[in-house]
Amino acid sequence: MKRGILILALIIIGILVGGTSVAWGSWRYAESEAETTTSSTAYVTKVKETAASGGDYLILASWELGINDTAAFVLSRVMRNSTTIGDYTLQTFDGSTRYRTFAFHSILNLAAGDSVKITYATNNALYSARIKRARILLVPLTGMEYATGTGLNVMNLG
Repeated sequence: MKRGILILALIIIGILVGGTSVAWGSWRYAESEAETTTSSTAYVTKVKETAASGGDYLILASWELGINDTAAFVLSRVMRNSTTIGDYTLQTFDGSTRYRTFAFHSILNLAAGDSVKITYATNNALYSARIKRARILLVPLTGMEYATGTGLNVMNLG
């Protein structure tokens, strides 16, 4: 009995370490935890991850934004290479130093070497936009069974 458990444990470890498991084989993850600021009105990259191989990917991203004045907005985007796939604006109505959390998810077909990144900017160079805890996870769906459908949006809520 002990021998069987040992063999099973070695097989599981071999699958996970060897990367042959679809669920664990080639996930890609990048993060940038530290706070950074910009007073640029041009978008600045906070974090970026690159697809290892071509195929469908589940993309999960999250980040926290802040700006200290009610006269300005902080802008952020999730981009695939140079194309915007998610666009967000935040105005802090109370001028606080608190952060607001943003999240993004999508299933996209990426080519090997395609990048996904989180960028940010301010709409007014007199004020600094802040970002922290930016994370991107790319999960390859090749070899997995999954279903997509119509999500909620302004067109199908009414």
